[in-house]
Amino acid sequence: MIGSVLKFFSPLAQPIALIWVILIIETIFLLAKKRWKLAIVPGIIAIIIFVIGSTALPDYLIASLEKGYTREPPTAVGRADVVVVLGGGTWPSRHNVFGFDFKDASDRLITGTELMRQGKAEAFVAGCGFWRDGGRRLSQSPLIRQWIDAWHLFDAPVYNLGTSLDTYEEGRAFEKLADQHGWEEVILVTSAIHMRRAEAVFEKIGFDVECVATDFVSLDVPPSRRPNNPFPTLNGFEKVELYLHEKLGWIAYRLRGRI
Repeated sequence: MIGSVLKFFSPLAQPIALIWVILIIETIFLLAKKRWKLAIVPGIIAIIIFVIGSTALPDYLIASLEKGYTREPPTAVGRADVVVVLGGGTWPSRHNVFGFDFKDASDRLITGTELMRQGKAEAFVAGCGFWRDGGRRLSQSPLIRQWIDAWHLFDAPVYNLGTSLDTYEEGRAFEKLADQHGWEEVILVTSAIHMRRAEAVFEKIGFDVECVATDFVSLDVPPSRRPNNPFPTLNGFEKVELYLHEKLGWIAYRLRGRI
């Protein structure tokens, strides 16, 4: 019983839940004083926080971007010349094994390496971002290659996309590699929410890609991962941020002629 009560109120440990409670109290206080106009602002803010932080709306938004990229099984794809994994799955971390830390999007690397283990391509290209050392930008890709070699994940050449800043730069960097090695058939791996924009970038450059999406955040997730508590949490806000990032990114890329 006590455990259930503590679990119910555990979201109050997050600042967003405390702010929401304070706004509710303030709204009720102003309404009790019949200060209707003053109660509007905290009331509206409390409603917005509740909708984003306590309902399934963020999941529906994310799922709207993820749908259309499912596969059964997830690696159901034919052979190609190369598997391309876009960056975003790791952080450099000098005190961790192999010098990097897996992020939420690390499913990209896991999916890409599994495709290689299954013999889906003859080469592997990793876009793993970079870190700054003074004024220099250093690619994380050698760290990923070290991990692949140490664990003997697959026996194939591993290439990298350098220190690309975004998806468009990754596409242009890959174009140069493809020209050098004569690659034509491409398996593109990235997060499901990001796949639409990534696919459009590579197609705009001139590649005919086979998409293998991963890192599904909201589509067909178990009910246990859905919001079931009236107190708002940051999880919903993080998902809305992801959704807006992709929507605004699509608009920006469209305006700049990248897709």
